[in-house]
Amino acid sequence: MGLLEDYKEKMKQLGYLKHATALMNWDLETTAPDGAKEKLTDALTYFSTEAFKLSTSDEVYGLVNELSEPEEFDKLDDVMKFDISRTKRDLDKMRRLPADVYEEYVRITTKSGITWQKAKQASDFSLYEKDLSDVIEIVKKYQSYVNPDKDVYDALIDQFEEGMTQEIIDRVFGDLRKELVPLVDEVSKRPQPDHSKFAFRVPVHVQKEVCRFLVEYMGMDMNRFSMGETEHPFTTSMNMDDVRVTNHYREDAFIEPIFSAIHEGGHAIFDQNVDHKYDNTAASDVSYMGLHESQSRFY
Repeated sequence: MGLLEDYKEKMKQLGYLKHATALMNWDLETTAPDGAKEKLTDALTYFSTEAFKLSTSDEVYGLVNELSEPEEFDKLDDVMKFDISRTKRDLDKMRRLPADVYEEYVRITTKSGITWQKAKQASDFSLYEKDLSDVIEIVKKYQSYVNPDKDVYDALIDQFEEGMTQEIIDRVFGDLRKELVPLVDEVSKRPQPDHSKFAFRVPVHVQKEVCRFLVEYMGMDMNRFSMGETEHPFTTSMNMDDVRVTNHYREDAFIEPIFSAIHEGGHAIFDQNVDHKYDNTAASDVSYMGLHESQSRFY
């Protein structure tokens, strides 16, 4: 095989590992019994670390560097040019991160998610306080390797909205605050809507049926879609053909899951419509969260 074929084969292998870890995380969040979560965390941590080791290996890095040379790079189509450029940029940073630190990061953040669910259900922050502190410290440690010359929070923002900084966000929200605070104050003085018409209980199974109806009505391909139940709603994509959302149901607050289904459904439709030619490339994942969130809120 040639350089490009070798590289694509490695990315396919990496895609399999990522698919496996995504399924483990889905199980951990949705259906895994409490007694299984410790071992499932171990498995998730192991396979995530193996994926990290493969993605940052000398072999993969060598292929990326060779494909970055002008005589090879110029032969690539636009999709692969983007993929190689983005992958090389990321590898130059991620290869500075020791595998044991990455493993520690996965284990701590996974464990904290489990603890957070219990703390939320009990409405007791003290249950989560230690885990939150551990997450903050491991994130600082992680970023000290990956982005040693960058403010930690700016580095985190950049992962979700490339090029965005605290300074820009503070300026934008500062301008919004000048107009929004007086507006909210004025609205709060006016007669408030009567919500009593929504004060009745709706069985959870009925809510689930309504939510499925809504996302299908929005245009969801139900053959590539699944819904689960979690403490907090989210959307996850195993790949373009396996997009999943979760919701949280309360019999005395049926409006909340309806809007969650619409919003998460918007994310899922966005992911379902990523072109298959981007599969197993850096272009398969959107790093501009503002785009993803705004698209999902069209609904």
